[in-house]
Order: sequence, then C-alpha cells, then structure tokens
Amino acid sequence: MSMKEAFDIFFEKRDKFYEKYEDVDLPLPMKPIIQTTTVNFIEIEDKLGFKIHISIKEFLSIYWFDKIEGFFKLHPVELSGIVPENNLVKNIEVGFLVGKEHFLKDNKYWYLGCSDPYSLLINNLTGEVTAVINDENKSIHIADSIEELIKNLECEI
Repeated sequence: MSMKEAFDIFFEKRDKFYEKYEDVDLPLPMKPIIQTTTVNFIEIEDKLGFKIHISIKEFLSIYWFDKIEGFFKLHPVELSGIVPENNLVKNIEVGFLVGKEHFLKDNKYWYLGCSDPYSLLINNLTGEVTAVINDENKSIHIADSIEELIKNLECEI
C-alpha cells in the first residue's frame, strides 16, 4: 500500500467521523492539501550526511496537513503535522535530533509523534515505527511502516 493510499483511507475515516458528529461543536482539522512542489531530499541528505528512508520522504511530501489524531490498537496517537508555513528542512532536521535523544543506538530514528507516554519514532533503516519511553529505557514495536500505522488509525474507540 502506498503512503497516499494510507493517508486517503485515514482522511476518509476522519471525514466520516466529523460528519457523524456534525451537531457537536468540534474544532475541525485542516483539510489535507496535495503538495505540488517537490522536496529536494538530495540536498537535505547531503546536509545530514545520510540517506532518509523512503517512507519518511513520502510521509513528508504527499499532503500538507495539521496534526493527525486517532487511536491505534485503542491507544491515543498524535502524529506531527506537515504544514506549508513550517520549514520542511528544519522539520526533518529536528525530527532526527529528537530521534537521537533515546537509548536505542542501533540506527538513526526520526520523530513522528507521540502516544502518551511514548514517543513514536521511525527507524531510518527499516521504516518500522517504534514507541519509546526514554526515561524507562523501554521500547515496543508498533507497526512495520508509517503506512500501516496511518491506515489503521481509528477516529474513535
């Protein structure tokens, strides 16, 4: 499944959720906007000194959207948004800096979001999603890919 298909499945679920509760005064999320400009990942990778996993590149370059909130296997999840006002290069750099600040040292990790009390990190080598509680040196495998995580997010329990 492609990243775009995973996003489209989630955004359709989210739209249905808001339609179902249209009589409730809920703050509406930003409608996803297809990105029309291409990101020069070669430049970014040269600056970082390593290649960025394809799933991270796809996550960052398909849609503009604000944060994504949902439930994955009954756990609340919040994924960082990708909005045009943010400097995408800075977002990538900061994501890898945050991903460095944990006990897992087997690879580089990129910060995707959180599922309290966990930080959700993407393994830059494999693309797997790992949840980490740094203070407790605890980690668990969440999903084999960002696509799997997004596709399976639910808007309500």
